[in-house]
Amino acid sequence: MKGCPICKRTYSDETFRFCLDDGAVLSSPDDPEATLQMQVSSVTKRAASSKAVWNGEVYVNFNTDRNSRHWEDAIRYNFLSGGGSSRNRLAMQSLKPGDRVWVNIAGHGFVGVGSVLQEAQPASRFRVRVRDGRELPILEAPTRGDYRRQWADNSERCEYFVPIRWLDTVTLEKAIQGKGFFGNQNTVCRPKSSSWPLTIEHLKVKFPNFTAR
Repeated sequence: MKGCPICKRTYSDETFRFCLDDGAVLSSPDDPEATLQMQVSSVTKRAASSKAVWNGEVYVNFNTDRNSRHWEDAIRYNFLSGGGSSRNRLAMQSLKPGDRVWVNIAGHGFVGVGSVLQEAQPASRFRVRVRDGRELPILEAPTRGDYRRQWADNSERCEYFVPIRWLDTVTLEKAIQGKGFFGNQNTVCRPKSSSWPLTIEHLKVKFPNFTAR
């Protein structure tokens, strides 16, 4: 069992390293350094209590390594996706209709903002509309990513898709970067870091249609 020193959430999956809510490093009660870490975190939390408030904006990593996903597919078919592990499955399932998500692609920058339309669906159930008007399962539609199709029948390792209404996007070549921007390796994060509101204010300028209806 691991726990988050910031929000106190516990995780039974020992493979988790970071909290899904605030991105903090998880610690184990059996870790000889855990007590010290908890004490330091407690002091830090009290000192920054006025800043430790989530602003309601959700951070999402869209990992495109090893051709598993492609940003052009996400824009074309209006989705975000993640998978390959229980951690990533839970992260995608944590997204709820109405959440506003700001999408980062590691090594490139922020590429879009959108609104979640529906909860996550496994690859075997997710369908998209292709250019000729037909509705097809995502794994039968023309895509540039492979979306873990070899694991389509495995509920833990398959890809999970979240339908998105894109509010504003840019191509990968025009991804937005900035000094001091918030970053985190979690698939989904609800940051309480002081750098997150500052990042959002910059991104709202770069993505002026973030409030589009």
